[in-house]
Order: sequence, then structure tokens, then C-alpha cells
Amino acid sequence: MKRFLALLMSGSFFLALAWGDTAPVVPAAAAPTLRLRDAILSAIQNNLTTRLANAGTDEARGMALQDAAGLLPTLTGTVQQSRVFKINLESEGFVPGEGFPTLIGPFNSFDARLQLVQKLLDVNAFWKMEAGRAGRRIAENEIRMAREQVAATAALAYLDAQRTQRTVTAVMADQKLSESLAKLARDQHAAGISTGVDVARAETDLAQENLRLIRAQVGARNADVRLKRIIGIPMDKAIVLEDLPRLPDTGLLSVDLVVNQALKDRAEIQVAKAAYEQARDRVSAEKANHLPTVAALADYGYSGTTYDNQARTGSIGGRLTLPLLAGGETHGKVVEAEAKSQEAEARYTDVRAN
Repeated sequence: MKRFLALLMSGSFFLALAWGDTAPVVPAAAAPTLRLRDAILSAIQNNLTTRLANAGTDEARGMALQDAAGLLPTLTGTVQQSRVFKINLESEGFVPGEGFPTLIGPFNSFDARLQLVQKLLDVNAFWKMEAGRAGRRIAENEIRMAREQVAATAALAYLDAQRTQRTVTAVMADQKLSESLAKLARDQHAAGISTGVDVARAETDLAQENLRLIRAQVGARNADVRLKRIIGIPMDKAIVLEDLPRLPDTGLLSVDLVVNQALKDRAEIQVAKAAYEQARDRVSAEKANHLPTVAALADYGYSGTTYDNQARTGSIGGRLTLPLLAGGETHGKVVEAEAKSQEAEARYTDVRAN
């Protein structure tokens, strides 16, 4: 019965060899050596997480520029040529004298003009600009957090690939030993100095080592594929993993020192903090919609009947805008912004606690 079991397990081993490539994941001698540092840098450069974070940084930069636009001057240019068929002077506020027609036309009208608008007082635009700056800080810390996560994932995949390769090497050594012991048992049985039970036991041990080798090779192959996928190199490229040096013993660190350093440097804490600051700026921006705005206006251009029959014209002035009633829209936006600020504050507190 034991001999039959040993033959059955040996048969499953050779059947697995025939159905799949179970050769040990031992790269060729000519394969390039992949260092841990190179694997981490490749993952940071090629991984989807960091690429999306980079795109998010560009998006945040564009949104910050839009938020800051409210405090910057605007310059617009217009060119207009029209044909007026009839115009009522009385509708424009003119009272024609006796003998002067009320309706005039047709006539041509041409106007080319530059208009400059500069806001002198706009609290809403100021707080929007501050919120945009906080958004940029969020994006910068998010990309830093993404890089740290990808680096940690790549490092763990690298170490796992090394571990599985060494496991294959160790199991292969055990399998070679089992082969030698099985051969020795057969030779002793043939010489009449051992029983068939000893041969069956040795062949059973050999079959078990063969199965262990299959499992170790499959694990090494999976770890190799996982590492290559994380760092973004072709699956068919052979690599050799460099042995890691032993790190020096730096001794124990103070708990308070470690906690303070984490509160200062952890990217997720900085993201939560910037998100909370941005939410507060949004609340201030929405509340500022109740306040008046002041802007300076200036325009200069050419007016006439056609482009070749015109005169220089211009004006300068100011504009005061006072919001009186918005139908509850402003109040609703303030309530919404305050709720989001409370959510951001809760997340920030939770991240700091963890």
C-alpha cells in the first residue's frame, strides 16, 4: 500500500511537469541584477497609482489658477460692425427739437474697444484663492503618499520574490537529499540489508519533497510575476535579485520622538490637514457672498460709422455690487460648506488619532 502511494505521488509530480512549466525560477546568469532601490524607482515611475497622482497634481494646479483668477485683472477686446435701420431717439432719452425727426436711420455703426476690469474688493475671491492653495497642498501630499505606498508595495514584493526563490533553492536541496536516500534504500534492499518498507518510506518522502518543490516553484513564479507587474517591466524579462545588506542597529527610539515625527511627516496627516483648511476656506468664501464687491473699470477704443471713419473714445469708472437677495442660495451654500468642514475636521482628527 505504501509503495502504491509513493508511485501515485511520484506520478502526480511527473504529470505536473508534463502539463506546465515548473522549472525553478532561477534567472539566467546573463540576466541583469535588479537592486531594491531600482525596483522602487521603477515602480514609482511606472505604477498606475503614482501616474494618477501626478495627473491629480496638474488638475489641482489648474483649479488653483482658476480660483486665483477672481483677484486678477481681466482685459477683453471687442470689434463690432453693424447696420442700424431705424432707431427711436425718444427711447434713448433724447427729445428731438422741432423739425428734427424722432426716427433716424439707416446708418452704420463701428466700435473697436479694449476693456479693463480690476476688482479692488472681493472677499469671496480671496478665500477661493486660499482654498485653491490648500487644494494644491492636498495634491502634493497625495502624490507623496502614493509614492510611499508604491515604494512599500514594491519593497514587499521584492522581498517576497527573494524569499520564494530561496525557498525553491532549499526545497531543491531537500529533494536531492530525498533522491539520494531513496536510491540508497533501493540499493540496500537489492543487497538484502533493508526491507521493502524502508524503500517505500524513502520513496514516499521523495514524492512529498517533489510536491513541495512544485508548490515552491509555483509560489516563486507568482511572486516573480507580481514583482514585475508592480515595477512595470516585461513579464518575460529575466532578472536577478540582489541580496540585501544587513542594516546597522540604530538602537531604540523614543516613543514621543517617533510620534512627533509621524505627526509632522506622515503624508496622510498632511492631506487631512490641508483638506480641513480648504474646507474652512470654502466656508469663508461662501459667507463672503453676502459682502459687497468693488471693481475699477476702464475702456478705450475707436467708434464711428465704419473702420476707416472713426474717432478715439474711452471711459473710466468704478462699480459697486451689493448682493441684497439671492433667494436663500447663499445661505444654502454656507450650510453645505460648514457640513463639509465638519466632515473634514472629523477625518483629520481620526487620522491623527490613528
